[in-house]
Amino acid sequence: MEKLKLMVNIVNNFGVQIRAYGEPFSCLKEYDNGLRVRLFQTFDTARLIEFIRSIEPETMYLTKDLYDCHYCFFAINSRPVETGRIDSNVGGGNIVIVGPWVDTLPGNADIDNLLQKTGIPYHLKSELAHYYNHLPLISFRQCWEGLLLTLTGYLQTSEKKFNAVYLQFDPGDPSGEYSPKQDDSLSLRLIEKLYQDEDVFLEAIKAGDAGRALQCLGRFNQYQPPQRASQKIRNGKNYLLALNTLARKIVQNSSVHPMHIHTVSTDFSRRIEAAAQNGELNIIFETMIRRYCSLVQEYSLRKYSTVVRKIINTVEFNLKEPLSLNLLAGQFNIDPSNLSHRFTNETGMTLTDFINQKRLEHARRLISGTAMYVNEIAEECGYQDVNYFIRLFKRKYGKTPGKYRDAVKTPLA
Repeated sequence: MEKLKLMVNIVNNFGVQIRAYGEPFSCLKEYDNGLRVRLFQTFDTARLIEFIRSIEPETMYLTKDLYDCHYCFFAINSRPVETGRIDSNVGGGNIVIVGPWVDTLPGNADIDNLLQKTGIPYHLKSELAHYYNHLPLISFRQCWEGLLLTLTGYLQTSEKKFNAVYLQFDPGDPSGEYSPKQDDSLSLRLIEKLYQDEDVFLEAIKAGDAGRALQCLGRFNQYQPPQRASQKIRNGKNYLLALNTLARKIVQNSSVHPMHIHTVSTDFSRRIEAAAQNGELNIIFETMIRRYCSLVQEYSLRKYSTVVRKIINTVEFNLKEPLSLNLLAGQFNIDPSNLSHRFTNETGMTLTDFINQKRLEHARRLISGTAMYVNEIAEECGYQDVNYFIRLFKRKYGKTPGKYRDAVKTPLA
């Protein structure tokens, strides 16, 4: 079902879990990411199954449980519960559960109050804290619920209006016994999962694979950093700064010159610190992923030999200086003929063509982004003869520098 896949992608982008279930509902024990299985010695899903079987057509149930976690329940296409598999990504059945998520992240005092209210043993406090830290935080409640209502209505074949019902519902057995203290904990599994997701994320960055790295974004949204600071946004900033550092080192290991990395890393550190809201951090995170992957795609030299890497970096950082095959060969004490053959063999172009390509690309950026005169740009890019520069530029980009600048500034009709 294409419509369901669309909803799955949208919901997962917020870091929220979405699963579909069908009779006999034998896989419900993990519907809350394993919380009740960990808290209780036994978790009977009978109350949850009873609630699911009572779901009405064209109705979306927004529930809040005893632990202040939110869920969304609804049936697809108003078909009987016995409907079979609908999509391999979300499970089988026609009852869909979205969640859990929280609209505020509980602090220590909130968790203490919950322990007192529910009678949860104190040794399980760390379990709850880790659990909450891994839940997606959805603070814009009205927009989020409106989005869910729109998406659930979009899935239906009926033209009837889809209604939202708000309930306080908890499927746990109030008389159930809580689990004794154990070494094998839910928090351990969650931490292991976080580190696995970070490994996948960093490998994607190293490969310059922005698509795969962005898929990790939703999973990272499920992890809220521990409350080490009084302001919650400070925690998000600390976590993002740490990821910025990790990404920087991974990109360096992909043989990108530190000068390229330093500019990007410093810019993101500044933007992270300047962020005023958590929503800004999410945007910065996505932009950061794309930019670091772009660095790898554009500047990674890992496929080249050490000598060719040095030549490429010297050219890119000294475009204004005199550059030629003989000068570079002398600088690195290499026979010019040997360097020419090696460079062409590894890059697919002559060293002279590469120098001109980098100079003209730099010139195009200056023409598009500055008000410098053409003769100043020519000199900045290493061309002493401005007419020669103009001829090369027109040959590569089809326009003289002046006409290229006019075309960039003039909006399309």
